[in-house]
Amino acid sequence: MSLDAVTKAVEPDGIRFTGDKLEIYINRIYEKNKLIDVAKTVKTIGIFEYRLGDTDKFHGFFFPAVIEIAPSEVDFIKEGNDELLKLTLYKGDMFMTSRKVVKNEQIAYVCFSTYFEDGKIPAWLPYDQKSYIFDTLKKVTGINFPVDHAAFEIIVAHLNRCKNNIFKEYRFAEHGEKAIQLKLKDVAHAATTFTARSIGGYLSDSINVMLTHENTDESEMEDLLRGKPQIHNSQP
Repeated sequence: MSLDAVTKAVEPDGIRFTGDKLEIYINRIYEKNKLIDVAKTVKTIGIFEYRLGDTDKFHGFFFPAVIEIAPSEVDFIKEGNDELLKLTLYKGDMFMTSRKVVKNEQIAYVCFSTYFEDGKIPAWLPYDQKSYIFDTLKKVTGINFPVDHAAFEIIVAHLNRCKNNIFKEYRFAEHGEKAIQLKLKDVAHAATTFTARSIGGYLSDSINVMLTHENTDESEMEDLLRGKPQIHNSQP
């Protein structure tokens, strides 16, 4: 269920929760970028997972701006390797104390760094929606990406692999296969050419990768570096 169905705009400019119970789970990874602040209210980046009532169904919320929430309960919990901030709201609590948000281009950098460089993209974000987060980032944060949307689709397609075969891109997956996302600088799996592996990480890591993973991909740049004659078909 969308939060639109259980929230209501109130004067002067807040948003009140009108349902029975709302649990919000925020990854504390954003604390290092000072995008979470817990006091009488909670200021946080609006990217989190939530559930309504005590159901087992969770939903994702993606609004890349700092919002202020006034929950009834705040808990610090851990799930697997993730440290989370759990906020519990009951009927009448303020989901947003103000609808006015400040455009912050830093959030776009934080998202790219966290999700693609570190590979820690929210698990609830569907594969076919991952490239579209940049469209939302552009609209909400005001950042201007000097590349076409297709560039982000290429990055997403390259980094997402089949869970049971990390060398197989997820776009070639069979029905029912699950996806995992690599780090952008994962020289062992994300890099596919000798050059990328040799200059894409720490020297010791790169040497180990090149020794254990045979490369079969052709690269015109590598042929040029090796002095291999280049053959070009010219059209009259």
